[in-house]
Amino acid sequence: AVKKDEESQEPESLEDILTAQSLIVLDESTGKLVYSKDPFKKMAPASLTKIMTAIALLDSNKDLNAKVTIKHDIIIRSDGVALGLKEGDQTTLMDLLYMAMLYSANDACVAIAEEVSGSVSKFAQLMNEKAKEIGALNSNFVNPNGMPDSRHYSTAYDLAVLSSYAMKNPIFAKVVGTKKRSVKLLTHKEVTVKTAAASSKKSGKSKTKAKTKIEKVTKIVEATRTINLSNRHKLLGKTEGVRGIKTGYTKAAGRCLATAYSSNGKSLIIVVLKGKDVNSDTMALIDCDKYLNASSIAVKSNAEKPAGISGGSFPQQKNVTLSTISIR
Repeated sequence: AVKKDEESQEPESLEDILTAQSLIVLDESTGKLVYSKDPFKKMAPASLTKIMTAIALLDSNKDLNAKVTIKHDIIIRSDGVALGLKEGDQTTLMDLLYMAMLYSANDACVAIAEEVSGSVSKFAQLMNEKAKEIGALNSNFVNPNGMPDSRHYSTAYDLAVLSSYAMKNPIFAKVVGTKKRSVKLLTHKEVTVKTAAASSKKSGKSKTKAKTKIEKVTKIVEATRTINLSNRHKLLGKTEGVRGIKTGYTKAAGRCLATAYSSNGKSLIIVVLKGKDVNSDTMALIDCDKYLNASSIAVKSNAEKPAGISGGSFPQQKNVTLSTISIR
């Protein structure tokens, strides 16, 4: 009797499984929204900000392999991930991009911003302009790395639109789909070396004897620093079809994850914000079709559409609706 009751039970609903406060699933092949929860709620995006940073860099047409010299010691608050980039360090924009997207290095994002636009504030302006061009109309970026700021926000919808746009760039797709990468940084360090200095001393018989004196001298020398980067996206390489994108965390934002998935005829962009278990949420959303009745409404949202999402189709920013979202 117990077995019969168990078999008659309906499968769990997504609402019972999911932990994120805001989320969205977009079908890239059709441009339609598959499932969502409060997709237009303004949220702290944490390091998912770096998706927009990468877009601004790649669309700038800068030479990614050109040498970049760090202009000053880049100081990141103690709770932020950083690699300790210092004034005079030399690398490339490509390696800075890998540092930002795999290791989530906040100082690498500052270096990118200053190289592309001259300052963080000017780069943030570029990020906002570009975001609106792409169709992310309800975001505001004030820095390139997602460090906490009350003026810095986005939505699951906007981040999905940006992720979809970014994944169409083969360089971005290759970077975020890379599991491990070693980069080299030409840096400078202090070393103490011993030097021999000759001195003379008169003996009692008035003869001069040479004596060697050892002195320690501090010098600044060039050194190559090899940095081994590992992608923080835990599903990449473990779940078939996951192509990576970006993890995020701050105390204000909670755990965040953006994922690109392509397998079994499905091509999805999944964004989960402020979840207790973003990896489990993402896995459930990959298979969300098994939870959804084909005839039911796919969108589960308590959020109202913001004013910027009124009629128009993306990328012209018109006709965007909850049932059909064009992300071409």
